[in-house]
Amino acid sequence: MNDGAYQLYSAIQSTGMKPPDIIVPGKMHRFPGIGKHGANNAGWCILFIDGLGGSYGDWGAGFSENWQAKQDKPFSYAERIAFKRRIETAQVQIEVEQEEKYAKAAEIAVEIWNSGEPAMFHDYLKRKQVLPLGIKVDQFNKLLIPLMDGEEIHSLQTIQPDGTKRFLKGGKTKGMCYQIKPENTPDKLLLCEGFSTSATLHMETKLPVTVACCASNLAPIGRAMRKQYPAAELLICGDNDHAKEGNPGKQAAIGAARACGGKWTIPDFTGLNPAPNDSDFNDLYRLQGVNQ
Repeated sequence: MNDGAYQLYSAIQSTGMKPPDIIVPGKMHRFPGIGKHGANNAGWCILFIDGLGGSYGDWGAGFSENWQAKQDKPFSYAERIAFKRRIETAQVQIEVEQEEKYAKAAEIAVEIWNSGEPAMFHDYLKRKQVLPLGIKVDQFNKLLIPLMDGEEIHSLQTIQPDGTKRFLKGGKTKGMCYQIKPENTPDKLLLCEGFSTSATLHMETKLPVTVACCASNLAPIGRAMRKQYPAAELLICGDNDHAKEGNPGKQAAIGAARACGGKWTIPDFTGLNPAPNDSDFNDLYRLQGVNQ
């Protein structure tokens, strides 16, 4: 590995990703994203032909970084301009490849969704004590949550009977959501992380609820909802990760509320003796039922 490739390798490795042992200049490389392994290929990098710069990132985490090799002397003006152009060219290449990847995943998502059956009786729904509210189940008994932008399906989240959740490989998740909504949209809209939480909130309030499917998606979805419903009251119903340092669920809700000019709330488990993994409004709903 030449010096430029080694420096890029070290920069990527410092993020927690492991790039391939050989980084070929001018070629897009794919590898597991941050904290991922195995078949995951959300991580990517490209080393410029001259070995003096490149780009890398993690599509799944929405992270990207431009990299420049260390030199004995600073770039000249002409070299800086050339470097900027290489970055722009690489960015176009990266975006084109990512959109192609998203498009292929969207086709698979639509095919899986269309072949699914309306979810009726399912162990996960029974355990969570919620209604299916429009979701489906596939031939392997996995619940299907469509991740959408408007009326278009871009990806899926699956939930197995034991609660294991997975996103469709290669599918677009950032900014995508599932909405539980009545025909007439009222002035108050709710946004939360998971499906069982959204179903609980809708069953209890009859209000429209949007499912972000992960904490990092709350802010992007909140901003999109604010743009679509500028006069509506937006309430971010976050998770209360009381057993985790810093309570990341609460922090995500606060951040999303700030991003969209909304309000936030989290479950209050006072007097209910919650388990460490009890964190959302569905957990609160079921604990209150046990304690009644």
